[in-house]
Amino acid sequence: MSSYVVGLMSFAAIFGGVLIGRFAVNRLPGHHLSSETQSAITVSVAVIGILSALVLGLMISAAYSSVAKASDEVKDLSLQLIRIDRNLRRYGPEATEARATLHIWFSRRRGNPLYQVKRPFKCLRTCRARCLPSAEINPRARNSSSREY
Repeated sequence: MSSYVVGLMSFAAIFGGVLIGRFAVNRLPGHHLSSETQSAITVSVAVIGILSALVLGLMISAAYSSVAKASDEVKDLSLQLIRIDRNLRRYGPEATEARATLHIWFSRRRGNPLYQVKRPFKCLRTCRARCLPSAEINPRARNSSSREY
């Protein structure tokens, strides 16, 4: 449900409770409308309000921890990709194809909002243009008999 529907349902429930209370006040006997009864109802409403605030705080805390966990996973994956790229760069020209494949994979993953970064790898276009012809972008297409796991 959208937030507007939930808001309208909440408003209808609260407004309906107010209307029921207005009609019930005329039909209740006088001893139910004493100051002791009003204070008991006030305390009960305060307890319900505090419990609602507690539940809302726990929901916000759970949502924040979920977002923080996803953010940490993205940062960890980015750090691992940078380390792999640096290690492959140390191997020299022999690892250029592997680096290009890594960059192509990463550029495809960037379409997912969880993997957005401010600056892509610098040599993505140059590695793709220098090392991989268009038919070799998919490494499985070159050798269909070998399986990569």
